[in-house]
Amino acid sequence: MLVELSILPRVGDGHLSDELAEVLKLIDSYGPPYQLIPTATCIEEDWNEVMELVRQCHNCVRSKASHVEL
Repeated sequence: MLVELSILPRVGDGHLSDELAEVLKLIDSYGPPYQLIPTATCIEEDWNEVMELVRQCHNCVRSKASHVEL
């Protein structure tokens, strides 16, 4: 399955790079093939595994931002 994941933390006027760097580290640790594109990350993985990764990415950003758009 190919998933295009775009996460937008709502953290006020601050930069998003720290939160998004944590998400990329998480994706790296899971190890699926992925490609960064300008507005998202494309991940290729089994359905159950990729959905678990999406959940983990959401939780990672949600722990630092009050609102998250997926």
